[in-house]
Parts: sequence; structure tokens; C-alpha cells
Amino acid sequence: MGKICYNFSMREVELENLLNDNETLNKTFFHFAPKSAFESINEKGLLALKGKNSQGIEENPKVFFTEGGLNLLRISDVWIKWFAWHIAREKYFGKHYKDWTKEKAAAFKSDFENGKIYTEDIMEKVQNKFLEMTTTFEYYVLDLEEGIDFSYDDIDEVKNRCVHDGILYFSKGFREMYGPYSDFESTKMDKWNMHTFKNKKVSKEKLMHVVSSKYGKDFNMLDMICEVRKKYIEEAKSQIDELTFLNKFLEKIGKIENETTIKM
Repeated sequence: MGKICYNFSMREVELENLLNDNETLNKTFFHFAPKSAFESINEKGLLALKGKNSQGIEENPKVFFTEGGLNLLRISDVWIKWFAWHIAREKYFGKHYKDWTKEKAAAFKSDFENGKIYTEDIMEKVQNKFLEMTTTFEYYVLDLEEGIDFSYDDIDEVKNRCVHDGILYFSKGFREMYGPYSDFESTKMDKWNMHTFKNKKVSKEKLMHVVSSKYGKDFNMLDMICEVRKKYIEEAKSQIDELTFLNKFLEKIGKIENETTIKM
């Protein structure tokens, strides 16, 4: 008789329980992934990979995650800027940089640093792209141990590229992308952009699937973002106000009322 394999589903954690416990929420490690990847994650866990958005940027495969609810919101703010950067870059240079010139490169760099790339047509495309992402992705909670799975002192490989002749210098454009919630005095990873040790996967046993009784089977990344933001809007309003791009996105799609004065 052949060996019988049982593929038990991973543990679940209710969003509502996370939101009701401030201390737990602020120390929880979150990772988002496509809903379509659930079966693979349920079988193999989270593999240390260099995703398509990390190609040419990250040197080593890792699993990325954030710590706490505020940082869950911050990485969403960065992703919107990341999408805007890519869409604007194609507008300036064409696909595969076919229209690249030194003059256009200088103009693109200047326009990104000064916020001029955020035109109505570009941001409409960004809105659609981020909306598609957040309605088809979902969250996991990672049960990680410092020193075994990751280190708070680990280096952000992208930040580390800003060290030249022993001097750390972040350009205006880099600061724009990483946002006011990042540490620009160090190359250490920020809590919105954490990662496991290189080549370190996260096994299924260290994962919990975030679910919601309120939203049911349609629960997604966007629902999670909205509920977490509601949690912090009063107790951490100044930090929420820093999320210029996320706030504007949520206003545009009608997920929040105009709680803050937002300019882009």
C-alpha cells in the first residue's frame, strides 16, 4: 500500500481579532500574495524568490514582509509610487527604453523628484493597476523568530547601493520613493520593507491565512487596508496623513471620505 499524504490547510487568523488587540497588531508580521497562489503557498509555504519587481534591484532571494498595521499601510503607499514610476518611465522612454536619451533621462529624474510625473492620465492608470492588485491579493501572518528567520539589523540591499566611498547619500528621488516613514540615517531595512535571511523560506507551519467573518470569501487586500486604516485614523492621524498616495487612492475609489487635505 502506498504512503497516504494528508495536505492539511494552514491555520487561519481573523482580521477582527487582530484589530481588537493593539499590542498584537503592532507586532504582527504581514505578507501579501495573489489569491491565486493560495494552493501553492498552502503546499510549499512562502519560497525565497526574486520576484519580477525585484529583478535588477535585489541581489538575493528573500521573503518580504512588514511589521504592524501602520507599516502594512506604508508599503501600500510605496507600491502606488512604484507603479507611478514604472508607468511614467514607459511614457517618457517607450517600452524597453526604445526612446531613451540622456535628455529624457534627466527630465524624468527631475520630474519624479519634483512630483511632476503624477499627471492625471498617469495616476488614472496607477489607480486601475493598484485597484486590480488589491482586489486580487490577500494577506498572511508570518510567525517568525528574530535570529532564526530574520534580523532587525539586516541591510536593505537597495539602500546599500546609496553608499559611495563609505558615504551614505540618498538622492531626492530615493527619498521620494521610500517616503517620510523611512530611516535615512542607516542602510538597515525599515519595518515596512523587512525580509527574511537570504534564501530563507517561510514554511507553511509558520503561516496563518488572514480571513474575515465580516467580508467572507471575497475578503481581499483592499478590504484589509481599509479596515486597518480605520483602526489608526484617530490614534495615529499624523502617520496616516503621511500616506499621501494611499489616502488619495482610497478617496478616488470612494473608500474613505475626505478626512485629510491631500495634495499630489
